[in-house]
Parts: sequence; C-alpha cells; structure tokens
Amino acid sequence: MSGGGFHLGGERWRCARLFLLLLVVASAAGGCRLFRRGGRDRAQEPEEEAPAAAVLAVEPAVGGAIVFYKEDFNFVVIEFEPGPMPRVGQDLDVRRDDRVVGRVRANGPFKGRRGVADVIEGLVATGDSVRARSQTAESPR
Repeated sequence: MSGGGFHLGGERWRCARLFLLLLVVASAAGGCRLFRRGGRDRAQEPEEEAPAAAVLAVEPAVGGAIVFYKEDFNFVVIEFEPGPMPRVGQDLDVRRDDRVVGRVRANGPFKGRRGVADVIEGLVATGDSVRARSQTAESPR
C-alpha cells in the first residue's frame, strides 16, 4: 500500500476546489461594502421611487344659481346643482350672459343643496349663475 494519506489531486478535485473558491469570492464580493454603489449598505439606503405618471386630476364642476342676494350685508344664497358642493373658502365666479360679473367666496352654512357665500367683488344679482372659479378667470367688469 502506498502511504495512506488523504490526497486532493486529480481533475475532479481540482474543479471542485475552483468552484468552491469562486463561490467564496462571489459571496465575499456580494456582502462587501467596497463593491456597493457609494460604499454604503443598500439595506440602509432608501429605495428610489419611480417617477409617478402624470395624472391630470379634473375636479368635478361646482355650479348653481343665486336665489337670494342681501345687498346690505353683501352675501348671497346659492342653490347648487346636483353634484359636488364647494369647499368652505372656495372662490366662485358669478356669470351673467356668459360673462363674469362678480366673484363670491363660499363660507357656509350649507343645508341641502343651498349654501351662503360672501360677495368679494363685482355686481351680482338674483338669478346669476355661479361656477367654480377657473384658473384663468377673467376679472369682473
């Protein structure tokens, strides 16, 4: 018998050692901070958010008509159409014959489909229509 030691020779063992060496190097490189972007641990980095798709939010139109105008106290009562009600503090255009003639600010109280608004500017009258103020609203004449 030849000397009874454990011998790691031969082609098969050489491939196994090479595979094991590559596995150790890959594991070390994967866990090492030097190989990471910026040298920081990714587990501690906040994830980058994908840019949100542009969403065009269209608010449903608020509309109605002035049913009462109290000139002494400069407020109106508006009967709103079915649909959304204005937010407290929201400005509304007052229109007559397709022209903006004034502006009111919804301040409540709201009861049912009716609400109170202060006249901010312009000459308003009972029967005028009221619409949510557009971004490029013209000034009352």
